[in-house]
Amino acid sequence: MPEGDTVLAAANNLHQLLVGQPLVVGDLNWPSAPAEGLEGHTIVEVGAYAKHMLMRLDDDRTLRTHLRMDGTWRIVRPTAREARQVSGYVRAVLGTSQWTALGYRLGLLDVFPTEREAETLAHMGPDILADSSVPTPLLKRTAAEPQLRLAPRYADERLRVPPSSLTEQGARELAAGTIRYPAQQSGGRNAEVTDYGWRIGIARFAEVPPERGIGETLLDQTVVSGIGTIHMAEALFAMGVNPWRAVGEVDVPRLLATARANMVRSSLNYPKGRVIHVHSRAGQQCHRCGHIIEVAEVGPELKRRPAFFCPHCQPD
Repeated sequence: MPEGDTVLAAANNLHQLLVGQPLVVGDLNWPSAPAEGLEGHTIVEVGAYAKHMLMRLDDDRTLRTHLRMDGTWRIVRPTAREARQVSGYVRAVLGTSQWTALGYRLGLLDVFPTEREAETLAHMGPDILADSSVPTPLLKRTAAEPQLRLAPRYADERLRVPPSSLTEQGARELAAGTIRYPAQQSGGRNAEVTDYGWRIGIARFAEVPPERGIGETLLDQTVVSGIGTIHMAEALFAMGVNPWRAVGEVDVPRLLATARANMVRSSLNYPKGRVIHVHSRAGQQCHRCGHIIEVAEVGPELKRRPAFFCPHCQPD
C-alpha cells in the first residue's frame, strides 16, 4: 500500500528522469483534467507532500496525483510496448524524448495554479518526510552532514531542485492560526533544512485528546501526514507501544522520530530499505520474541484500519 515513503521515492525517480525536458506526450485520462493535456510543457520539479505527488510545470501550474490504495507509476522507454499500447488503467502518460512515465490506477488527478498548493493541501498536517520536518535535536547535524540522509531530498545529490519548504514567517503564521500547513515556497538546491514542520506536528499531537488511541492518531493525516498502516505498525512495534494506548501515555517525539527514520531509510532505498516486522504478518511468529502476531482495527466507524502488533512485545 502506498505511503509517504513510497510516494517520495517515486517522486525522486520521476524528478531525475523528467525534469527539464519538454513533454512530447502529456495525456491526462481524467474527466476534469485539461482536454489539451500537457504536451509541449516542461516539468520543472517533481515533489511530494505526504501521499500527494506534485509535478510543477513551466507555466506555473501543478499536476497533482494521489495513488490511493492501488495506484503506481511506471517508467519505460518511449519505444517500449507499454508506452505505445497504453492500458485502459493508465490515467496519465507523461513522456519526454527519452522516458515515458505511466500513472496506473491513480486515485486522484487535477491541475491547478502552483500558487494554490498551500490552499489545496491546507487540510493536512505537516509532512513527516519533508526536509522542513527534521526533528529539532537532529537539525544541526542534518544541515552540516547531508550524508547522514536525515533530510531525504537534501541528502540526494541527484536531485537538482529540492521540494518546497516552510519559511520561518510561515511557521509564525501557522502558530498564530493565520494559515495552516503547508506554506510553500520554491527553492533552489540550497533551500533551508528546518524543524518548523516537526515542531508544528508535535504541537498538533498536544492538541489531541489525551485518551485517544495512538494508532488511529498516527493515521490521522490532519495531525501529521504521510504515515500509513505500515509505518504506524512498525514504529509502534519498535517502541513496544500497543496501538490502543492513549496518546497521553506515549513519548510522541520519540515515536514520530522512529517512524520518520524508518520512512527516510525506505524512501532512499525503496523497497529494500523498508523493514517489516509485524505489518501483514498476522498468524506468524514475532521476529523478537516468537509470539504470534495479531491484527485488529483502529479508528472510528467508517475509518477503521488494520493494526498489526505483537501482544507480548506491545502489551496493553
